[in-house]
Amino acid sequence: MTKITIFRIITTLGLLGTFLYKFVTDTSSIYLSIIQAVFLVILWIALVVDRYNNIRSKSYLKWDLFLVGVSALLLVAIIALFR
Repeated sequence: MTKITIFRIITTLGLLGTFLYKFVTDTSSIYLSIIQAVFLVILWIALVVDRYNNIRSKSYLKWDLFLVGVSALLLVAIIALFR
């Protein structure tokens, strides 16, 4: 297993763990939402790096990182909106 695969597994389990904790405890904490957003962005970055390792195209890498950045800003805006 590569480092990226292990990293993806750990972040996916962290994201699923926070969802499970939120579901079981019925908590709607802003801090929990922030942690979930951070895990999601980390997972997206791991997927971008994995795609770059397979394709080796810098134009795809730039476009994917741009999309991750825009998505992260949207997540921050949505969390701030529902706060």
